[in-house]
Amino acid sequence: MSKDEKPKAEIALEWWKANIHPRDTKSRARALGARLRRGSQTKVLCEPEVHDLAKSLRFGPYRSDLIYRLVTILAEVRENDGRSLASIIGAGDKKLSPARFERLMRADDDTAIDYIRRAIIASGRRCNVRQLAGDILYWNEQTKSRWCFDYFGHSNATSETDTSKDIES
Repeated sequence: MSKDEKPKAEIALEWWKANIHPRDTKSRARALGARLRRGSQTKVLCEPEVHDLAKSLRFGPYRSDLIYRLVTILAEVRENDGRSLASIIGAGDKKLSPARFERLMRADDDTAIDYIRRAIIASGRRCNVRQLAGDILYWNEQTKSRWCFDYFGHSNATSETDTSKDIES
Protein backbone atom coordinates (compact mmCIF):
# COMPACT_ATOMS: atom_id res chain seq x y z
CA MET A 1 0.00 0.00 0.00
CA SER A 2 1.41 3.37 -0.98
CA LYS A 3 1.41 6.37 1.35
CA ASP A 4 -1.53 7.93 -0.52
CA GLU A 5 -3.62 4.76 -0.61
CA LYS A 6 -6.34 4.46 2.03
CA PRO A 7 -6.78 1.20 3.91
CA LYS A 8 -9.56 -0.90 2.39
CA ALA A 9 -11.53 -0.88 5.65
CA GLU A 10 -11.51 2.94 5.63
CA ILE A 11 -12.77 2.95 2.04
CA ALA A 12 -15.60 0.59 3.03
CA LEU A 13 -16.48 2.79 6.03
CA GLU A 14 -16.70 5.88 3.80
CA TRP A 15 -18.87 3.95 1.35
CA TRP A 16 -21.17 2.83 4.20
CA LYS A 17 -21.44 6.41 5.49
CA ALA A 18 -22.37 7.70 2.02
CA ASN A 19 -24.68 4.90 0.88
CA ILE A 20 -26.15 3.02 3.84
CA HIS A 21 -25.96 5.20 6.95
CA PRO A 22 -28.12 8.13 5.77
CA ARG A 23 -31.16 5.81 5.78
CA ASP A 24 -33.06 8.10 8.15
CA THR A 25 -32.76 11.10 5.85
CA LYS A 26 -32.51 9.56 2.39
CA SER A 27 -35.04 7.09 1.05
CA ARG A 28 -32.49 6.03 -1.59
CA ALA A 29 -30.13 4.79 1.14
CA ARG A 30 -32.98 2.93 2.84
CA ALA A 31 -34.00 1.30 -0.44
CA LEU A 32 -30.42 0.36 -1.33
CA GLY A 33 -29.89 -1.21 2.10
CA ALA A 34 -33.03 -3.29 1.66
CA ARG A 35 -31.97 -4.47 -1.80
CA LEU A 36 -28.50 -5.40 -0.53
CA ARG A 37 -29.87 -7.30 2.46
CA ARG A 38 -32.45 -9.24 0.45
CA GLY A 39 -30.87 -9.67 -2.96
CA SER A 40 -29.12 -12.61 -4.52
CA GLN A 41 -25.48 -12.17 -5.46
CA THR A 42 -26.43 -11.29 -9.03
CA LYS A 43 -29.01 -8.70 -7.95
CA VAL A 44 -26.58 -7.15 -5.48
CA LEU A 45 -23.86 -6.97 -8.12
CA CYS A 46 -26.26 -5.08 -10.40
CA GLU A 47 -26.27 -2.11 -8.02
CA PRO A 48 -24.13 0.83 -9.24
CA GLU A 49 -23.14 1.72 -5.66
CA VAL A 50 -21.68 -1.76 -5.21
CA HIS A 51 -19.51 -1.19 -8.26
CA ASP A 52 -18.43 2.18 -6.91
CA LEU A 53 -17.12 0.37 -3.84
CA ALA A 54 -15.55 -2.41 -5.90
CA LYS A 55 -13.75 0.17 -8.02
CA SER A 56 -12.52 2.05 -4.93
CA LEU A 57 -11.25 -1.22 -3.45
CA ARG A 58 -9.75 -2.19 -6.81
CA PHE A 59 -11.77 -5.41 -6.89
CA GLY A 60 -12.67 -6.97 -10.19
CA PRO A 61 -14.92 -9.91 -11.11
CA TYR A 62 -12.53 -12.36 -9.46
CA ARG A 63 -13.46 -10.81 -6.07
CA SER A 64 -17.23 -10.73 -6.65
CA ASP A 65 -17.91 -13.18 -3.79
CA LEU A 66 -15.99 -10.99 -1.37
CA ILE A 67 -17.63 -7.72 -2.44
CA TYR A 68 -21.03 -9.44 -2.17
CA ARG A 69 -20.29 -10.64 1.37
CA LEU A 70 -19.00 -7.22 2.38
CA VAL A 71 -21.94 -5.14 1.16
CA THR A 72 -24.64 -7.52 2.37
CA ILE A 73 -23.10 -7.49 5.84
CA LEU A 74 -22.54 -3.72 5.92
CA ALA A 75 -26.15 -3.18 4.83
CA GLU A 76 -27.27 -4.73 8.14
CA VAL A 77 -25.47 -2.12 10.27
CA ARG A 78 -27.44 0.98 11.29
CA GLU A 79 -25.03 2.70 13.66
CA ASN A 80 -21.24 3.02 13.79
CA ASP A 81 -20.05 2.23 17.32
CA GLY A 82 -16.53 2.30 18.76
CA ARG A 83 -16.79 -1.32 19.88
CA SER A 84 -16.20 -4.40 17.78
CA LEU A 85 -19.18 -6.58 16.88
CA ALA A 86 -17.74 -9.49 18.87
CA SER A 87 -17.41 -7.40 22.04
CA ILE A 88 -20.99 -6.08 21.71
CA ILE A 89 -22.51 -9.53 21.29
CA GLY A 90 -20.25 -11.14 23.87
CA ALA A 91 -18.51 -9.50 26.80
CA GLY A 92 -20.76 -8.81 29.76
CA ASP A 93 -24.43 -9.28 28.86
CA LYS A 94 -24.08 -11.84 26.06
CA LYS A 95 -26.44 -11.06 23.20
CA LEU A 96 -25.31 -14.16 21.32
CA SER A 97 -24.94 -17.46 23.16
CA PRO A 98 -21.50 -19.09 23.32
CA ALA A 99 -22.84 -22.00 21.23
CA ARG A 100 -24.02 -19.67 18.44
CA PHE A 101 -20.78 -17.73 18.61
CA GLU A 102 -18.81 -20.97 18.24
CA ARG A 103 -20.93 -21.92 15.19
CA LEU A 104 -20.03 -18.54 13.68
CA MET A 105 -16.33 -19.09 14.31
CA ARG A 106 -16.42 -22.58 12.77
CA ALA A 107 -18.59 -21.68 9.77
CA ASP A 108 -17.27 -21.68 6.23
CA ASP A 109 -17.25 -18.34 4.40
CA ASP A 110 -20.69 -18.74 2.83
CA THR A 111 -22.40 -19.80 6.05
CA ALA A 112 -20.51 -17.22 8.11
CA ILE A 113 -22.36 -14.44 6.25
CA ASP A 114 -25.68 -15.55 7.73
CA TYR A 115 -24.22 -15.92 11.23
CA ILE A 116 -22.54 -12.50 11.08
CA ARG A 117 -25.77 -10.92 9.88
CA ARG A 118 -27.63 -12.51 12.82
CA ALA A 119 -24.93 -11.25 15.18
CA ILE A 120 -25.37 -7.71 13.82
CA ILE A 121 -29.11 -7.93 14.45
CA ALA A 122 -28.43 -9.23 17.98
CA SER A 123 -26.09 -6.27 18.57
CA GLY A 124 -28.90 -3.82 17.92
CA ARG A 125 -27.43 -3.30 14.43
CA ARG A 126 -24.47 -1.36 15.79
CA CYS A 127 -20.73 -1.99 15.73
CA ASN A 128 -17.44 -0.52 14.59
CA VAL A 129 -18.10 -0.46 10.85
CA ARG A 130 -14.48 0.12 9.87
CA GLN A 131 -13.29 -2.86 11.90
CA LEU A 132 -16.14 -5.06 10.68
CA ALA A 133 -15.30 -4.21 7.07
CA GLY A 134 -11.64 -5.06 7.63
CA ASP A 135 -12.60 -8.29 9.33
CA ILE A 136 -14.82 -9.34 6.42
CA LEU A 137 -12.15 -8.43 3.88
CA TYR A 138 -9.50 -10.38 5.81
CA TRP A 139 -11.59 -13.17 7.37
CA ASN A 140 -9.00 -15.70 8.50
CA GLU A 141 -7.81 -17.54 11.61
CA GLN A 142 -6.13 -14.45 13.05
CA THR A 143 -9.34 -12.43 12.69
CA LYS A 144 -11.37 -15.23 14.25
CA SER A 145 -8.93 -15.43 17.16
CA ARG A 146 -9.33 -11.69 17.84
CA TRP A 147 -13.12 -12.10 17.69
CA CYS A 148 -12.87 -14.84 20.33
CA PHE A 149 -10.88 -12.57 22.65
CA ASP A 150 -13.31 -9.69 22.04
CA TYR A 151 -16.34 -11.93 22.63
CA PHE A 152 -15.03 -13.14 25.96
CA GLY A 153 -13.98 -9.64 27.02
CA HIS A 154 -10.21 -10.09 26.83
CA SER A 155 -9.40 -7.79 23.94
CA ASN A 156 -7.38 -5.49 26.21
CA ALA A 157 -5.55 -8.34 27.89
CA THR A 158 -1.87 -8.11 28.78
CA SER A 159 0.44 -8.21 25.78
CA GLU A 160 2.72 -11.16 25.14
CA THR A 161 5.79 -9.20 26.15
CA ASP A 162 4.26 -8.37 29.52
CA THR A 163 3.22 -11.99 29.99
CA SER A 164 6.70 -13.31 29.21
CA LYS A 165 8.12 -11.12 32.01
CA ASP A 166 5.69 -12.73 34.45
CA ILE A 167 6.74 -16.22 33.33
CA GLU A 168 10.44 -15.45 33.77
CA SER A 169 10.10 -14.15 37.35
